[in-house]
Amino acid sequence: MSDATDWKLLARYLSKHCSREEKEKVEYWVNSDPENQRLMEFMKVVWNTPEILPQESDIKSLWTEMARKAGINLKSVDQEAERTPIPDSSAQKIPFFIPFYKYRFFRYAAILLLIILIPFIIWKATRISPSGHQGFKFKKISVDQKKQMDIALSDGTRITLDAGSIFQYPEEFKGKTREVVLTGEGYFNVTPNKEKPFIVHANNAVIKVLGTRFNVRAWQHNGRVRVTVAEGEVSLRSERAANEEAVVILEGQLSTLPEKGRPSEPANVDVKKHLGWINHEAFFDDAPFHEILYQLERWYDLQFILEDDSIASDRLTVHIQNKPVEDMLELITTLTDLKYERIGRTVVLKSEKNNHES
Repeated sequence: MSDATDWKLLARYLSKHCSREEKEKVEYWVNSDPENQRLMEFMKVVWNTPEILPQESDIKSLWTEMARKAGINLKSVDQEAERTPIPDSSAQKIPFFIPFYKYRFFRYAAILLLIILIPFIIWKATRISPSGHQGFKFKKISVDQKKQMDIALSDGTRITLDAGSIFQYPEEFKGKTREVVLTGEGYFNVTPNKEKPFIVHANNAVIKVLGTRFNVRAWQHNGRVRVTVAEGEVSLRSERAANEEAVVILEGQLSTLPEKGRPSEPANVDVKKHLGWINHEAFFDDAPFHEILYQLERWYDLQFILEDDSIASDRLTVHIQNKPVEDMLELITTLTDLKYERIGRTVVLKSEKNNHES
């Protein structure tokens, strides 16, 4: 997406009326900048909020009902209301948009509305914010492209984050759990604490541990979450599922949670390959081509453009190592029979066949 935001495209995306290519374009734009992610989160909330049209309401009836729910004594309020003359019985029915600060009677209604609505507003705010899993403010770390970051939490837990990842955590863990939020890829070495489980929120996944070492891969472009356990065990479930529906992943196993559905049955894997990214190595086994390009974009701070979008889903097996970008581009183009043209940070991948025809 260009610097000028394509609002029509975003609207098609939110209404689920865009093509696969447009969907990938929007998701790439969202992942490219934390500000874009925050904007998309806000737009989703607005988009999914039903429209409320102005309507006439019986203020007295509303006042009576709200006071009943709040346990307020109506007698004292009625005495105050009697001292406030109402010129006309029709004035008891007014549109909401008429300024009610002119009427002392309505001041009570305003205060009562605030009493009722403030808890809802606070709840809604924590639901909107990705850091709303606990009742206090989270710190946020965004890892630059081409870089990795090691951080230590207040409980001694250590985490390594891959390029392009976003991680949110509290300065101090309070309450009965230790909860953090990850977008991207991170390797966790969690300090054991049986009294306070460690919980990772990643995309639509909830990962719960007591003390262990494990890897989480949770990029937003496909919504999938992959958990690999190096030591101990963890549980994995969808945030919409009950605890009983979680799968338990043991040491040396991997499970994947799709954007919609249940976690896969844990399977034995070569854990070293799944942790290779820490040493700037990535092993892709029969992986979609676009997954490999996303990894190269983060590690080398590039933007790939495919002249033929149809090859994005082609599957490849490749081992990416910590080598100069030119070597990686040569490897990719050799495996795919493509040619590349690089202009600054942009790499255009072209089909050999198209080049010959032109």
